[in-house]
Amino acid sequence: MAKITGYRIKLEDKGQDFTAFITDEYGFIQEAVPFQTDIWQGGLIPIEYQKIGEPCMFHKPDFLEYGFLKYRVTGITELTEENDE
Repeated sequence: MAKITGYRIKLEDKGQDFTAFITDEYGFIQEAVPFQTDIWQGGLIPIEYQKIGEPCMFHKPDFLEYGFLKYRVTGITELTEENDE
């Protein structure tokens, strides 16, 4: 079994500058796709509690404390050493 190295969290597209987050294995955002990595990087998505179809959970001190983004999660893909993007 390949080791999980992170997750790709796909969000519904409402015209925002980002439609997915790439996280590490703990849910810390490493990249926002296609834009705004500098804003979202370091934020936390509690991946073990996040459900597809629900608003994206998000925590980043001094920005949003344990709240939700206004975009629903449309997909969660495990990234492994074999399929890492």
